[in-house]
Amino acid sequence: MKKGYFSKYISGENASCKDFVSRIYEKINPEPDKGSDYLVDYMIRVLLFLFPLYVYESTGVMGISMRDILFGIVILIMFLHCMKSMLRKKIRFGKKELFILGFFVSILICFCVQTITLNTEVSHTYYYVGMFLLPFCVGFIQNSKKYYMNIFVSSYIIVYLSIFRYIFTAKATFLGIEEFLDEGYRLVPAFLLSSAVCAFLYVVEDDRKKQIIYLVLEAIGLCVLFLYGDTVAFMMMLIYLMCLQFVRKATVSFVKKNLILLFVFAFCASNVPVLARFGTIGINRSFNLKYSICIDLFIAVAGYIIAGYWDRIPKDHEENRIVMVKFSTLFKQAVLIIIVLISLCFVFGSRADTLLGGFGGEVLSGFSGALWDSVSSSYGELWHVLEVYGIVGSVVLLIFSVFILNILYKAWKKHGTTEEEKGYIMITLLFIVQSFFYPFTSVSTPSFLIFVGFALKAVWKDYFVSADETTDSGNDFDAVSKIEILFITIFSSVLLVLVAFALYRAFVPAGAEGGDSCLVQSAVRQRDRQTITMDEKENNDEKKEKENG
Repeated sequence: MKKGYFSKYISGENASCKDFVSRIYEKINPEPDKGSDYLVDYMIRVLLFLFPLYVYESTGVMGISMRDILFGIVILIMFLHCMKSMLRKKIRFGKKELFILGFFVSILICFCVQTITLNTEVSHTYYYVGMFLLPFCVGFIQNSKKYYMNIFVSSYIIVYLSIFRYIFTAKATFLGIEEFLDEGYRLVPAFLLSSAVCAFLYVVEDDRKKQIIYLVLEAIGLCVLFLYGDTVAFMMMLIYLMCLQFVRKATVSFVKKNLILLFVFAFCASNVPVLARFGTIGINRSFNLKYSICIDLFIAVAGYIIAGYWDRIPKDHEENRIVMVKFSTLFKQAVLIIIVLISLCFVFGSRADTLLGGFGGEVLSGFSGALWDSVSSSYGELWHVLEVYGIVGSVVLLIFSVFILNILYKAWKKHGTTEEEKGYIMITLLFIVQSFFYPFTSVSTPSFLIFVGFALKAVWKDYFVSADETTDSGNDFDAVSKIEILFITIFSSVLLVLVAFALYRAFVPAGAEGGDSCLVQSAVRQRDRQTITMDEKENNDEKKEKENG
């Protein structure tokens, strides 16, 4: 009887197996939205899922790793395809667009000069070029959906499984991520991004089962962040979680989810030191349990106060309809207070040892000292630009950052901005802030830049206009035809020089200053090294078997 029922199920009399598989496939890999570029859409999906898993890094040409070269090739393919599509449309430039285009052309010229002169800075400027090209390509995707965040999260499930396997067994994983766990500047931005994405998906999700999945992933991500991160990363994550309240109206259900995230953050912070003492072989850091006790006391007091406040909320109304106006105001004030307190702790961090005598002085001293050490040891993009390009370069970077923040703020305030777009805007703000403390790395930068592209999509939704549309004199885009032609000509010329030199360098060695081999030779040599390593490993295994035998 069971066999007959099963055969009916397969044959489609009771339910269609093909329809079931089709529904699953549509969830995993849906068709791109109408108006999206198919090639760009699918390549972005591949980048979001595969690049977090591609951790292994080896030097390729002129200091640029093989992974970064692959990243650049993918971007170049998308960019050339987008340029081809763009030529079929009418482009209208305004002052903002001309400013960004001029800034990009300057960086592109700088990159070409550094490449031709074999400057060691070329590998870092490589990221700056991608910082403009990748968001530009993302702009050819029609809608900024949560789907792309889910792709990224599904990739990090594998990353977290790999990390925890190493933590509890100290065995190497197939991803090889254990090689970089001691290098916080590489992985902390990636952990920040994954935690930020999971937190956003949790607060905006209405399905109860999905909420639980996102909350569990957020807790796992926070544990990893506390195990390998630093105080600056903890504080950035705390402020980000508190600012999530601005995404939606402060209804009872939404505020409750936001508070749950904050309690999970505090709970993970207090229990990570305990976790590290339970046979975690892969962890070499030492934790002070006194701080865990202080955090637990804070959780108890805060929970008692909030529970008392929650009892006064009417129980005869739906949680999605009651807006907690007063609580929302207090919450916004709390964000400002915490930012001020963190700033004060940083200011007095170098003299924190003098606070040991007062009540709670040891905790305050430890936090201030850790924050000071974390900031002083950081090597972010601002410091790198100051070191390489001087004060002028730093000022230009700050002006450009303020410019981007301004247009993102206008996009946030603009009527019609969706929750998904606000989430991408918040992730972009996190990217800008964390870049002042951590350098760009290929572990997290591609994913960050894709999300930045979705955020900027909210600003330039109607950037490209079809050729048959007429321009309106009252449009916000100013017609500056001569300047447009000048910038496009310079941009195209520089890009052609860059591509030509890249092809040249692929087959011609750069010399002693930039490397002793070309790109093709580097790839062959890397393959030979891997083959030799595998042969040595097999020989060692055979020797051990003979010795044991």
